[in-house]
Amino acid sequence: MMKQIIYILIGYVLLPFVGQGQDPHFSQYFSSPLTLNPAHTGFFDGEHRVASNFRQQSLGSGTLFRTATVSWDTKLMTDKIDEWDTWGFGILALTDQSSGGAYRSNYLSLSTAYRKTLDEDGLHSLGIGFQATYANRFIDMNKLSFASQFSSGGFDMAIPTGEQPIQSGIQYIDVQAGALYAFRSETFNAYVGGSVYHLTQPRQSFYEDQLNRLRLRSSLHAGAGILQNGQQFMVSGLFATQGGAQEIAIGGAYGYPLGTDDDDKYLQLGVWYRWDDAWYPYIGLQWSNIQGGISYDVQTSSWSGGGAPRSRSIELSLIYHFRRDPDARYKLPCSRF
Repeated sequence: MMKQIIYILIGYVLLPFVGQGQDPHFSQYFSSPLTLNPAHTGFFDGEHRVASNFRQQSLGSGTLFRTATVSWDTKLMTDKIDEWDTWGFGILALTDQSSGGAYRSNYLSLSTAYRKTLDEDGLHSLGIGFQATYANRFIDMNKLSFASQFSSGGFDMAIPTGEQPIQSGIQYIDVQAGALYAFRSETFNAYVGGSVYHLTQPRQSFYEDQLNRLRLRSSLHAGAGILQNGQQFMVSGLFATQGGAQEIAIGGAYGYPLGTDDDDKYLQLGVWYRWDDAWYPYIGLQWSNIQGGISYDVQTSSWSGGGAPRSRSIELSLIYHFRRDPDARYKLPCSRF
């Protein structure tokens, strides 16, 4: 009984694909670069970048899942490598919890990537990145109740559970890798990339079970952006698979200018669809160095397929670029797509 409960928690809490996946995820994958692909490290306009994401899942279903992350990445040795090349370094912290904090996961990652230009004008480039992660997962048994504790007056937490003891926490080291090709001009950007997570396939069981290991997660992602007459047009897509589960997301946004062509101020409206799962409208605001967004998942399928209530999820993102020259402009503001 106890082992089944733990597996259910793992299956639902670390949920990128409805009811099947194992990793935390964000609907706004395009605004969470270091959780999508290590090759994104250092690939941005400016000197440094800070990105933060918050997701509260399953609104209205009675059980809240919360995932939050913050990352910082920068460029190294800019005066010692080729003009158009970049060498990036980044730090990522992520926390994920469910069931009132009974199950918690924390991750701390270091990533690096090198991007080599493929032409003398710096329009085409290819980047390769790697990421190492320390993970800590914890279960607080005092916040869980069991059928054996149910009495005539309801659940009595003082009654012994009679369940087999387990480890309260586990730790492991994980490794990720990715590659990213990009084309960037003044009015058009496009990219296509792929990543593989959990190359070490670490043990994730709270029992002494060496066979229960974290499965590989692989993804392909692509996007493009056009800047025309001061207006933005953006599309992006994601295909990911892990342990037999799949996620397919595709969508786009339109950026309406809020100032002159030199202001870098846009209101972005768009919608994405996660295949056989949810629609999520997106509202974004770009204000010079700041890019923020909010999305709201409207689920089209139930978790269990057996009449479970549909859930709602809200997600926030914020990215800030530090630029040495405050008057410098992005060649294409929507390059994050």
